[in-house]
Amino acid sequence: MNAILQQVQHHAAVLPLALQAELLNYALYLEQKTQSLTPTLTKDTKEQQRKRLAEALEQLAAPAIALRQQRKMSLGDALIAAACLEHQLPLATANEKDFDWVEGLEMVNPLAGWIAEE
Repeated sequence: MNAILQQVQHHAAVLPLALQAELLNYALYLEQKTQSLTPTLTKDTKEQQRKRLAEALEQLAAPAIALRQQRKMSLGDALIAAACLEHQLPLATANEKDFDWVEGLEMVNPLAGWIAEE
């Protein structure tokens, strides 16, 4: 069962009726959208996806290793930073301190203004 529907059922006694209706409509919309976007995967398409993933990781391996040699960081963070650099995309993160040393990496903090600055 959809998580939104579960929450509506769980909190039905305290939610205003209009909000319940709005949430239920939204849950139905998400369900329909998910069904229309979810392709039926065959063995061939899964194999193609694995191949594309392997190619992407191979392309990012050297830059990620270079980042890890410069400073201690997790493999996941290194791959993410390398991908952003490789594709010239900004990194959306609230954890800017872990990446501020990476030269040429543009960052966007999606939580800026929502959380108190330290």
